Amino acid sequence: MIRSAVLSLLAGVGVFACAPTQAVPAEHAWKTYTNVRYNYSTCYPEDALTPQPEAPDSDGRAFTAKDGAKLLVFGSNNVMATSVKAAADQTATRLAAGGTTSYRVIKPGWFVVSGSTPTSEFYAKSFHVGDQSKSFELTYPAAEAAKWRPIAARLNACFHTLG
Repeated sequence: MIRSAVLSLLAGVGVFACAPTQAVPAEHAWKTYTNVRYNYSTCYPEDALTPQPEAPDSDGRAFTAKDGAKLLVFGSNNVMATSVKAAADQTATRLAAGGTTSYRVIKPGWFVVSGSTPTSEFYAKSFHVGDQSKSFELTYPAAEAAKWRPIAARLNACFHTLG
């Protein structure tokens, strides 16, 4: 019940382009991935997403689902000194190719963008700390939005820069 209330509140303040149609099922088993190179962590539903091996340069990891959903978590060095707004614009343009960005928040040190293409939806968040960025991008089939939107809300809440 509390989870449904939190999701409704998040939807009401614009965390989603539209409100989730179902709460995160209680049966999700959540695990944590921590990246020591870029000093961030996130949770993920281990019953819905399968972790792939960490990237060879240890900057992050991909998680895949049977229905085609994909979670990418990664860090990078901001060698070009890209502003938070420019990074948000670039991420939105890339993820919404052929579609639209329906939600965008840009604050000092972080951004969130979400939207859809004709066949998929996306939700991305990025922290910009010093000369580094720490990001996650969740993409999923539009037909599975009722399942993935609540998961996106949980990812948004548990994605943290450490230290």
